[in-house]
Amino acid sequence: MQFSNTRLVERLVGSRTGTAFRLFILFTLLGLTVLAFFFSVLIGSRVIPTMEVLNAIFAFDASKADHLVLWGLRLPRSFLGLAAGAALGVAGVITQGITRNPLGSPGILGINAGAAFAVVAAIYIFKISNPVHYIWFALAGATIAAIVSYTLGTIGHGGRSPTRLALAGMIVGGMLSAWTSITLLTSLRTFDQVRFWLVGSLSKVSFDGVWVIGITMPIGFLLAVVLAASLNTIALGDDMAASLGLKLQRTRFLSLCATVLLAGSATAVAGPIGFVGLAAPHIVRGLIGSDHKWLLPASMFGGAALLLAADIVGRMLVRPSELEAGIVMGLVGAPILIYIARRAGEHRQ
Repeated sequence: MQFSNTRLVERLVGSRTGTAFRLFILFTLLGLTVLAFFFSVLIGSRVIPTMEVLNAIFAFDASKADHLVLWGLRLPRSFLGLAAGAALGVAGVITQGITRNPLGSPGILGINAGAAFAVVAAIYIFKISNPVHYIWFALAGATIAAIVSYTLGTIGHGGRSPTRLALAGMIVGGMLSAWTSITLLTSLRTFDQVRFWLVGSLSKVSFDGVWVIGITMPIGFLLAVVLAASLNTIALGDDMAASLGLKLQRTRFLSLCATVLLAGSATAVAGPIGFVGLAAPHIVRGLIGSDHKWLLPASMFGGAALLLAADIVGRMLVRPSELEAGIVMGLVGAPILIYIARRAGEHRQ
C-alpha cells in the first residue's frame, strides 16, 4: 500500500490530531523558517561566503563592505520577510475564521486597499519621500478601511454576518483601489515613487522600518493567541457559538483589531503582498488540522517561510536583477487559489 508523506509521518509519529504529530509539524515548519531566513541572508547579487556572513553577525567590522551590505540590506530585509510573512499568515487564519470563508484573506476586509490608498494619497498631497514615513499612513489607512468595512457590514437588517462583512470589505477595497489608480494615472511622480512598494517589496527597507512594527505586531500576535479558542467556537456556526455563551460581536471586533495590527503592519512596511494570508493557512491546515490553537502558530511559521522563500526565488530568477516578492507570490498564488477553489467545490458536492 502506498502512503503519502503526510500519512507516513502519521504512522511514525501519531495521528493528525495527536499532540506528537502536531508538534512534529510545528517544529518542522520552524526549521523551514530558520532555513529560509539563513538563505535569505546568504543569497544576493553580491556573493558573500558563509563564514563571512557569520563573522558579520558576531564580529561586525564597519571597514568591510560585505559586513555593511549584510547589516544595511540583507538582515533588515530578512527580518522584514520573517515578520511580515508571520503576520500575514496569522491574519489570514483569523480572517478565514471570522468570515468562515476558505478564500478569506486580509485583503477581503479592505486592509490592503486602505493602506495603499493612504500611502499614495500621502505622497501625492504631502510629498512624503521617506519610506519609513509611509508606515504611519499605511497603518492609518488600513485601520480606517477596516472600520468602514466593519460598520457597513453591521448596518441594516440582520446585523453582522460573515457574508455581509466580506461583501462590505470587497466594496470598500474596490472603491479605494479605483481612487488609488486614478491618482497614480494623474501623477507620474507619485507612481515612480511608490511603484516598488505597491507590488510588494522587501528590498526598500532598513532597520528603522522594522523597529516601527515592533510594537504593533506583538500586540496583534497576543490578541490572536487570546482568540484561538473563540475562533474554534465560531467554526461551529453563529447559532451554536451563541448558545455556548460566546459573545460573537466582541470576538469579531477583537479579531478585526488583530487583523489590522498584523496585516496593516505587514502591508505598511512591505506593501500589499497578496496570497500569503490565503495560501499559508490552507497549506498548514492540510497538515495540522483546523484547531486554531495549533493552526495559528503553524501558520505563523508557514507564512514566514513562504514569504522568505518567495523573496529568495525572486532574487535568483533574474540575477543580478530581481523580481519583487509580491510578484513571485502572485505567480505562485494563482495556481494555489485555483486549487483551493476546486477543492472547496468538491467538498460541497
